[in-house]
Amino acid sequence: MRNLPVTCNKILVALSGGVDSSTCVQLMKDEGYEVTGLVLHLSPAHDGTVKAAQEAADAMGIELLVANEEEWFQKEVVIPWAESYRRGETPN
Repeated sequence: MRNLPVTCNKILVALSGGVDSSTCVQLMKDEGYEVTGLVLHLSPAHDGTVKAAQEAADAMGIELLVANEEEWFQKEVVIPWAESYRRGETPN
């Protein structure tokens, strides 16, 4: 990784608790950045992801922000997808 001039040493990383995002956090910490993690909670199905992200954040000593976006996800993604599917469309 090349060293870039740092104008701000704070980084927000989307953290799932998996290898890729956790490695990103560690690399950024190694470069001297102050890292905060962020995980989206979109439905009860995401409880495991939030737990994994919290465990990873705790292990790496960083703060984790949990954005509860269940209402938005239902309104903007799930309902439009279901309505489109009912109309016989192939939503993407």
